[in-house]
Formats: sequence, C-alpha cells, structure tokens
Amino acid sequence: MDSIQATLDTAQQKAPFGGTVTEALPSVGDLVTPGAEAFRIDDLQHLSVDIQITEIDITKVAVGQDATLVFDAIPDKTYQGKVTTVAKAGDVVQGVN
Repeated sequence: MDSIQATLDTAQQKAPFGGTVTEALPSVGDLVTPGAEAFRIDDLQHLSVDIQITEIDITKVAVGQDATLVFDAIPDKTYQGKVTTVAKAGDVVQGVN
C-alpha cells in the first residue's frame, strides 16, 4: 500500500500559480507523454478582455478608465474592470478601420 501511495505522490502536477482548471484535454485511457499539454489553468481573479470599439467611440476611452462588462451569454452578471491599454492603430473589420 505504501508503494502505491508513493507512486501516486510522484504523479502530481503543481502549477506555478493558484488558479482553476478550466480545461482537461486528455480523456480516460489517453496516452499522456512528457511535454504534452494536459490541462489549462486560469487565474480567474485577473482576467483580460480584448474588445473592439468603433472609431466613433474610441475617443471616449482612456487608460485607467473604469469599465463595466456585460455578456449576453452570462445573464444577470456584470464585471467591473479598468482599461489597461488602448491600441494606437485600429484593425480593419468588415472593410472599415
């Protein structure tokens, strides 16, 4: 029984930060090899969101400004944050800069 516990103890993986497992890639019975990605761990306390804003509204956005995020897929929940960066150049979306 001690040898079984010793084997299980060596099979543990530790993340370099506290977080939540948000994705497990291998399925039961899959062969897992060294260096292969097996789990995704995210720090849900510090999320970053990239948002596209129209050229008309971008002039109203500044670094350090408070932001409130609401997602259609998560009803009745709002998230608070701050603007950390504003791109100096826009992306072409549907033929518009």
